[in-house]
Amino acid sequence: MFINFNLLLPTMPVFFCWLQTTKLYKYAVKVSFAFALACTQFVPVSAQSVSNGNFNSTSTGWGCSPEATHRESTYGGSSSTNRVAEVDKQAGLCQTISGFTVGYEYELSFKCSRRTTCGPTLQTMDVTISGNALSESISRNGGGFNFTTESFSFVASSTSHTLTFTGTVSGTCGLIVDDIEVNFVSALPVELLHFDGVMNNNNQVELTWATAMELNNDYFSIERSQDGINWSVIEEIKGAGNANEVLNYETTDATPLAGS
Repeated sequence: MFINFNLLLPTMPVFFCWLQTTKLYKYAVKVSFAFALACTQFVPVSAQSVSNGNFNSTSTGWGCSPEATHRESTYGGSSSTNRVAEVDKQAGLCQTISGFTVGYEYELSFKCSRRTTCGPTLQTMDVTISGNALSESISRNGGGFNFTTESFSFVASSTSHTLTFTGTVSGTCGLIVDDIEVNFVSALPVELLHFDGVMNNNNQVELTWATAMELNNDYFSIERSQDGINWSVIEEIKGAGNANEVLNYETTDATPLAGS
């Protein structure tokens, strides 16, 4: 007999783990959670990285008319050795990054400061990742040169995405960026604490599980199969969407299948 535990996510493909056992149904339920944990721990993650994200090699690896030849001090910063890039109406940044796994969560981060040697008090730019994975507007309004970190999470919808920085204020004086990175965050945006099944006195299997974190989780689907090929849904349980606290769930299989 097989037990199938699915996590249905609105922007991600179905993730599931299943296990075959010759024991009784309640034993199959208990060990299936352990197998699900193994899947989340050992699932392969393709490498993905931003090329020359610190601009040590000037504009190598970047497109969209990049300006990445000057040091931080040119734009009002204190360092005369740290090379950075400027994003304005005439000089942008774009790069296609490969190695993403569809449905996995990643984080884009970069340092950003207002240029203080010229330009308007308010300086802005748009940051996008292709495939509607990310679209953000960044601004710095007044003040001195000060690098602060921006970070955004996104879910890969393709194995490759194009990252683009576009200046949105007229002129050739814009925002200064440095240390652009993309890092893997999570393969499965639901952290399971336990998944158990107990046979009650009415020969029904009571299923219980708990999560410590949920990200964009629409609902859980519990399925069963006698042969591992043909599946039937026991019940669908609404997920929390987004949560960072312990949540408990339960359902009952009133007519469980016997093991072979």
